[in-house]
Amino acid sequence: MERTTENKIFGKEKVIILSIDGNEEGEFHDVQKEAYTNLVENMDDVITKVEEAIFDYYQEVYMDYSEIVGEHESESDKFAPIIENKEELVHLVEPTQLIIRRVRNAF
Repeated sequence: MERTTENKIFGKEKVIILSIDGNEEGEFHDVQKEAYTNLVENMDDVITKVEEAIFDYYQEVYMDYSEIVGEHESESDKFAPIIENKEELVHLVEPTQLIIRRVRNAF
């Protein structure tokens, strides 16, 4: 099952595909249905947490990527710029899809 939704992420409206990965018969597990309902009902809170987690991760690793790109400051600023707030991630991150994965047996 798929549907699109428009949500504000990193300060800009984006169209994101929401998908539930069904089993071979196209059926969904109750846990998936519950996760989907919870996601839709709490989308703003989920997006806020996702933005914060991505921003925090970027702050931890951007210097490593900057060093990999090279010594030229203009190149490192292009690929791994210093950012001061999560809204600046809009130029670096392009969310496209959120998938609720299939439930797998733990056997």
